[in-house]
Amino acid sequence: MSTAIDKPGKPWRAWLLALSCGFSAGGSAQAGEPRSAGPTPLIQVVTVERDCFGCANSSRLSLHRNGTAFLTLSGKARHGTQDQRSRARLALPDFEALAALLQAQGFFAMAESYEDPEMRDGAWVNWQVERDGEVKQVFRRGGCGPEALAVLDAAVADLQARLRFNPEP
Repeated sequence: MSTAIDKPGKPWRAWLLALSCGFSAGGSAQAGEPRSAGPTPLIQVVTVERDCFGCANSSRLSLHRNGTAFLTLSGKARHGTQDQRSRARLALPDFEALAALLQAQGFFAMAESYEDPEMRDGAWVNWQVERDGEVKQVFRRGGCGPEALAVLDAAVADLQARLRFNPEP
């Protein structure tokens, strides 16, 4: 497994290494997240939506524990772009690594929204993570919010780039 040192621009890999060694960046409890007596509920679905005013397409990436990944690009009339839907096979270790990173970065303790009230047209990302029948959503506009969200954004972008998506009819 590589670390951020041998892969510049990929600091999330260091977190995965730390997790595999039993290290917790938050100490005995993650930021505001109480420890439960039982096992941590399994994350089933991770969905990341992205858009901006000037973007040719908005995107929705949906990663499922069952090994399926969907990428939907929604076209915009003002840019003359078309809708596209693609599917890829997602390896369980890749999904589990992302799920572990979400836990390590304290995703479930984050606020629901991070944005500058003065900014209305900036690029945004909306995370939705389903575990144990509940959905946690975190909205981010213009890069606001904790560094942990930037780490998660980079990790999911890296994973998306490695998946081989095939267009659906």
